[in-house]
Amino acid sequence: MDSSQSIQDTPNIAVWYFVGATFIFAAPALFMPEAEIWLRALLLAAGFVAVIAGAIQLGREIKQRSARRVVAPSEPPTEHRG
Repeated sequence: MDSSQSIQDTPNIAVWYFVGATFIFAAPALFMPEAEIWLRALLLAAGFVAVIAGAIQLGREIKQRSARRVVAPSEPPTEHRG
């Protein structure tokens, strides 16, 4: 297994937090144009929570990918007998 394959095997969950946050931010304007201000504020706060959760998950995924990175060991030194 090479390094690029192990990185591709890591699930990309953080991106879904950011996609969800985008929908949360856009929902009041798209689906509820006459929503009360308290609902808009609540959805804004929920969007920020989703962004923060996504950032935390992204940090975990980056650490996991760097831990899985395979570094090829250097060749052992050869003795020259002359």
